[in-house]
Amino acid sequence: MAWARRSLWLAAAGIAAISVTTPLVSSYVFHKWFSFPNIVLLAPVPLMTALLFAVVGVTLAHQPRSDERWCWVPFASAAGIFVLAFFGLAFSIFPYVIVERMTLWQAAAAPNSLWFILVGAVVTLPVMIASSAYSYWVFRGKARALSY
Repeated sequence: MAWARRSLWLAAAGIAAISVTTPLVSSYVFHKWFSFPNIVLLAPVPLMTALLFAVVGVTLAHQPRSDERWCWVPFASAAGIFVLAFFGLAFSIFPYVIVERMTLWQAAAAPNSLWFILVGAVVTLPVMIASSAYSYWVFRGKARALSY
């Protein structure tokens, strides 16, 4: 658990560094973040991120537990942190792929290519989900505690 606590602070420092430098580097992002009403609408994102970092820190301090209660909370909170970070990134650069250089529509492929990819994803994704579900079903209950 000690490595997880150290990694937590490293991840927090990385997200904070990116959050501070991004608006300083790009005037487009600065105006998008700090203009009204965006500043009010975006305020929950860093607050929720800080709350999730606190939740991870508190739950890691109380892990491992003999009854394994709440063992899922650090993972779910970390996933939430990265979802919020990706949301912040997506909001910051949309509609650009390369900030102030190339928009999403300029970078998009031809419509026929996009339809081909969509059909492939519609076929492939359910097969991957079914395969994972089947693997989980086959191996359920077979894991045992490690003993050395």
